[in-house]
Amino acid sequence: MSVGLLAEPDHPLAWRRPVLHKIITQFIHDVEWGELDYLLIDLPPGTGDAQITIVQESPICGVILENLLP
Repeated sequence: MSVGLLAEPDHPLAWRRPVLHKIITQFIHDVEWGELDYLLIDLPPGTGDAQITIVQESPICGVILENLLP
């Protein structure tokens, strides 16, 4: 599942907190993920709103965080 599937080609997405919260919540609750051992979520840099929503809406039991900035 990708937010890119919802976007028009060559149009950037600039979703703010309310819309971002809604789409992440829908991905977590409405997508039929099946039985998972792991779910990897690749997030762009930002304010942290997406990360906060994920923690609030999902049954996370662990996190791997990679900082790609020097």
